[in-house]
Formats: sequence, structure tokens, C-alpha cells
Amino acid sequence: MVTNAFFLIQGRDLVAKNATNLAINLTDIDYVVLSHGHYDHTGGLEYLDNKKVYACPDIFIPKYIRTNDQYKYVGIPYSREYYEKENKIEFIDVQSSMKLTERISLHVNFKKQEPNDFYLKIDNNYTSDVFNDELVLSLNTNNGLIIVSGCSHSGIINIIEKVIGDDRTKNIYAFLGGFHLANLSQEKVKIIAEKISHYHINMIGISHCTGNKLAGYLNGSRVFDFNVGDCFNIPF
Repeated sequence: MVTNAFFLIQGRDLVAKNATNLAINLTDIDYVVLSHGHYDHTGGLEYLDNKKVYACPDIFIPKYIRTNDQYKYVGIPYSREYYEKENKIEFIDVQSSMKLTERISLHVNFKKQEPNDFYLKIDNNYTSDVFNDELVLSLNTNNGLIIVSGCSHSGIINIIEKVIGDDRTKNIYAFLGGFHLANLSQEKVKIIAEKISHYHINMIGISHCTGNKLAGYLNGSRVFDFNVGDCFNIPF
């Protein structure tokens, strides 16, 4: 297994800071994977040079969030052309689920959730963002699948179902990432937690947008905080 093979971009300055703290040389990264087009999941690209970056092509459609009837830009900081010219990045467009290596897969084209407060700006018009750009990574380990998600905007259950369908296994060892449940009601989170429990996931590492309601409802899983810069030992 090659070390430093995968680096899921999160944040902006955090990329360089966490790489230093983890003694990772960014020039040694073999693959870069983007989960979706929000600025806090793409901002670190400017710290990379001459890399292949795997992402859905829709990450460059301008993204906004609506609060109090105001639209705020929350998309990728620069254009595709900027990164290609300034950072010599080669974007690999992922338009269908694919294998990156023998054990690592990329998953796209998830079932969609109901529209929310996120929008795309197309031809000067705002339209609901159904996150066609969402991409999830899975690792097939000796202990089962490890699923890695950015924010799970497509819905955590939709993502799990797509990954186990693509990988043809229901044995999930761990799920790491954001579940995007922070703004949901207690009752809705409880229902989602009950559905997650049916998959018998051994370990669940939750990130920034998950909120604090989920952990109390999950049964049979070890739940822990898993944030940018944290490490997880992979049982290959």
C-alpha cells in the first residue's frame, strides 16, 4: 500500500497547516479527491501543484446559500482555468462511479434529497442545488468498507445505499465524514439514526456539519469526533 496516496481537500489554510502537523509532504500526494464544490471543501487546491484532481465537473458551477432572502457565495474560490494555469492541476472528471485502485473506489450519482437553502447560479438565475457534484470515496479493507464523505448533502442513507450497491457488499467497517444533520429536528435525526443502525457499522467518525444530536441515538456503533487533521488507522 502506497503511503500518502489520498488527500481529501478540506478548508483552505488548514491544508498546509495539517500537512505540516502530520509530517506530510504535499508533493508526495498521489491522488487528490474533492467531495463537492463548497469553498470549505475545495479551498486547499491552491497549495497543490502538478496534481491530478478527481472531482465531478459540476463543482465549478457557482454555489450559494440563501439566508434571510440574501444569497451568499459559498462555491470553489477560483475557476477551473485558474487552477489549470496557476497550479498546473489536471482535473479528472468523474461522471460515473469508478475504481481508483484495486481497493479504492469513487462514487457519484446519488439519489437526491428534497431542495434546501443551497442554490446554484446558472445564466444569472438561482436554482436549487441537488448536489450533482457530490463524490464519496470508499476503501475495501480486510475488515469491510470504509466510506469517506465530505458533507453527505445527498443524504447519508442515499450515500450508503449507493456505495454498497456499487461495491456489492453490505459489510461496512467505518463511515467517516459529515452527515449534514445539524439543522434537522430531533425527531428527524432519530429516524435517520435508526436507519443507520440497520447497517451495523462498526465505527462512525462524525465531522463538522453532523451536529450533536446523532450520537445519542446510534446503537451498536462506536461514535467519535473525526475532524480535519485527525487520523484513522486503515486495516488493510
